[in-house]
Amino acid sequence: MRRERKRSRLLTAMAAALVVVIACGSGGVSAKDDGLTIGVIGDMPYTAQQRAAFPAFIDAMSADPSFQLVIHLGDIKSGSMACTDTYI
Repeated sequence: MRRERKRSRLLTAMAAALVVVIACGSGGVSAKDDGLTIGVIGDMPYTAQQRAAFPAFIDAMSADPSFQLVIHLGDIKSGSMACTDTYI
């Protein structure tokens, strides 16, 4: 459990760093912009039903003009699944 919390904190920090790099990179967010809207998802898809629906979910987020960036923080397997590189 401790290792998972450490991993989760690391992923959150990496996502935050990515946001800063993107916001400060070429062009950045100008004063006339309304801001940057970031979609953050995680803890999915776990089940077969979620895996089947996931492409449509991503397509819907991609089609939504209010999101400039979507970050998946990881954790695509439930705690009851084996922690291996295999993904079913």
